[in-house]
Amino acid sequence: MKFLIVDDEAVSRQILIKTLSEFAECESTENGTRALEVYKKGWEKWAPFDLITLDVKLPDMDGKKVLQTIRDLENEKKVPKDKRVKILMTSAHADKETILACAQMGCDDYISKPFDREILIKKIRKVGLPVSISNEEVKERPNSKETGTEDSKNLSEGDKKILKESIQRIVHRFKTGKIELPVLPKIVGDVRKVMTNPDSTIDDLSKAIEKDAVISIRIIAASNSPFYRGTEKITTVDKAIMRLGFKETGSIVNAIANKNLYESKDKSIQILMEKLWLHSLASAYGAKILASRLQRENQDLYFLMGLTHDIGMILLLKQLEGGFFQGDTSKIKFIYPLIQRIHSDFGGAIIKRWGFSGNFIKVILQHEGPNFSPNTDKDILIINLAKNLAHHSGYSLFDFKVDLEQLDAARLLELDTEALNDICTSIKENVKGASDVI
Repeated sequence: MKFLIVDDEAVSRQILIKTLSEFAECESTENGTRALEVYKKGWEKWAPFDLITLDVKLPDMDGKKVLQTIRDLENEKKVPKDKRVKILMTSAHADKETILACAQMGCDDYISKPFDREILIKKIRKVGLPVSISNEEVKERPNSKETGTEDSKNLSEGDKKILKESIQRIVHRFKTGKIELPVLPKIVGDVRKVMTNPDSTIDDLSKAIEKDAVISIRIIAASNSPFYRGTEKITTVDKAIMRLGFKETGSIVNAIANKNLYESKDKSIQILMEKLWLHSLASAYGAKILASRLQRENQDLYFLMGLTHDIGMILLLKQLEGGFFQGDTSKIKFIYPLIQRIHSDFGGAIIKRWGFSGNFIKVILQHEGPNFSPNTDKDILIINLAKNLAHHSGYSLFDFKVDLEQLDAARLLELDTEALNDICTSIKENVKGASDVI
């Protein structure tokens, strides 16, 4: 059998690929245009797909439009109903109107995110495809002690209920202003004022940094680290800035100050926070490198955008403190597709409170997409591409690779695969160097 997975969320694609590749040959894509191309090629090669999982919300066209196009093509080819490709629509928002509209257009069934393995398999069996769960697998799964995402167990019905209710409570508290938003570290604001003033000097930046003893020590340590080390040992902030450079110093200050936000008393969440921190740091360097390649000004600001693009997710995870994970961090794979849909709003509120510009807020709100076009603000495309390159470089909550050739942001920014691979190499070098400092 052949299955096609269409979803703009990399994590969702990987979950579906891992689940469905046990039963069929799987191909995947993140947008509707490419999905239609792959679907047509299947017919041209006399190897049509047996099943398509199709996300309702896609970056270039509505999933319902893709569904309608496929059914129209089948009608043109006079494909018998029993030979038509089976289509399961997927979405994190399973409202009745959407389900009804998809059913009327000819989808075979509908499944909500986050995905439940057993429900997914049952839905596929229901549409007439021969997939099943072996008795041996059923017996083994409840006793699994794996805490990684690769072999994690499904959520129990009780956990699903707790998760749903927890997220609903968090969203309600957020909308009613009952969640305390994190405060921007004062030194970040002070350094930003210096960095944005064209008349600022090294002495001005040095004085701003010296107000914070801890960061002053870290900046000096950074200038003496293997990644930046020169011929003489640095002992003062001003000389450290001279070695590191004005913009690099600003980036390091931002990183050191923001890392404190990634702290949790819950051991399970702290494990996830550490992974999320590396992803944010890699995204920050990716954004800065992209800004340099594209000859954008204020590259330290892009670093800060990359560093804070997922800050809403930090807030959401912290609100789940209190034992939800119970030592099993693999549960994040069920939470991630859901909180990915709402974390940008949380992040936007935090950035707004911190007093950043309207464009900065827009980037945080819109960097996930999905509606990218030639008219999309380049800052949004840069941050979207940076976070995907961070995933591809191995800095992620999950173990998966991003298909560089499928990234709309890369296409719109006119960056080829060779350039993207070079940037990924630079990201790894920078993160490795920063690990000695931050």
